Amino acid sequence: MRLGLKSEIADMKEGLTIVIPVYNRGAIVGRTLESIANQRRMPSEIILVDNASTDNTMEVLKRWQGEMCARGLRVRVLTEKRPGGASARQRGLDSVETDKVLFFDSDDVMLPGHIGNVMSEFESHPETDIVVWQTATILPDGSRRLKPLLPGHPMESHQLHAMLATQAYAVRTEFIRGVGGWDTTLMGWDDLELGHRLLLADPKITVSNECNVLIYPQGEASITGADYTHRRGEWEHVIDLMEENTIRSGRSDIPHIMRLLAYRRAILAALYAREGNRKAAEEQLSTALCKPYLNLLQRLYLRTAYAVTSRGVRGASRPAPYIL
Repeated sequence: MRLGLKSEIADMKEGLTIVIPVYNRGAIVGRTLESIANQRRMPSEIILVDNASTDNTMEVLKRWQGEMCARGLRVRVLTEKRPGGASARQRGLDSVETDKVLFFDSDDVMLPGHIGNVMSEFESHPETDIVVWQTATILPDGSRRLKPLLPGHPMESHQLHAMLATQAYAVRTEFIRGVGGWDTTLMGWDDLELGHRLLLADPKITVSNECNVLIYPQGEASITGADYTHRRGEWEHVIDLMEENTIRSGRSDIPHIMRLLAYRRAILAALYAREGNRKAAEEQLSTALCKPYLNLLQRLYLRTAYAVTSRGVRGASRPAPYIL
């Protein structure tokens, strides 16, 4: 817990703040904002962080701010000039005045009962540090793909299925600040890295049975882009950070966590292979397989998961909790 945090906690109000980073989303952020305006239970405050947009994003945010303030909802619009979602989210986190915070993306939608459900979970489980929920990705054909959750196995659920992706949880403000908040040096997988640090701190987690968040992939317009090769090195850096933080944690389950991270590296290798980048694929697969925590069976499994995923077949992660 950083210096001065105790006095900050004492000053925080009970409630929930939504933080949304926005970059060049003037054409589509309205859908996200409308979904918040339609909530049956409103948050205490909404913080919109414009990440130096060059389109009409700021105009859209300011207009919506005025409309919501007329309804009695507190909305702040901030600016963060440093590039990257992590920098914008951290700018918002630094400004949060409530004891709970929920991060959301500017191209996704929350169904009308979402905030009410989240607050009910915190109220029903006052010891909870993090409330997690399932999300549904809307595919191009209009169908939905539910993200798997593994209740009772948070580290496995996060490393295999990104349980703590940006729009998939709410957290007590003191807890996320206590682990250091967002790493503003990261331009991708920043939510994966932060989620890992949160889990290393052994939070008390409540898993909601509701699925009230719809994710709309933006392809090339997304922050991370449409492929992995064009930012080769950044993904590896995140895995390296998670490995370093795991070792420093001193936990008793370090070997298991390191095997999960080796799996994630093998899957990254498979994604490179699918894009035709054989050199990067071979390099990352080799790095994953050389980890000393793996036995012969586990190495064979990583090779199999790599081969399956590189061919575009889903489901390689299903045996992972039992093998790794």
